[in-house]
Amino acid sequence: MQPHPFPLVSVHIHESMAQFFAKRAFSQCVVLVDDQTRQHCYPKIAAALPNHRVVEVPQGEAYKTLDTCQHIWQALTEAECDRSSLLINLG
Repeated sequence: MQPHPFPLVSVHIHESMAQFFAKRAFSQCVVLVDDQTRQHCYPKIAAALPNHRVVEVPQGEAYKTLDTCQHIWQALTEAECDRSSLLINLG
């Protein structure tokens, strides 16, 4: 059996994230979630993240709108994000 060509992040998420953040510096870190990913996914990675902010948007196709984009942009502006920031879209 050949090894997987990409690291299996989900198997060793904390180790993978620790290695990722050890090699990089970001001015800000923001995690984008909906209510489901906040409940089921975010707790699995929260402790492995550097200081960060969470931005929640409603789930579903009906909310993939410019209003939702505006909400995200406003949150990123308030977090003082810049070109050295990291946005993690969880989901």
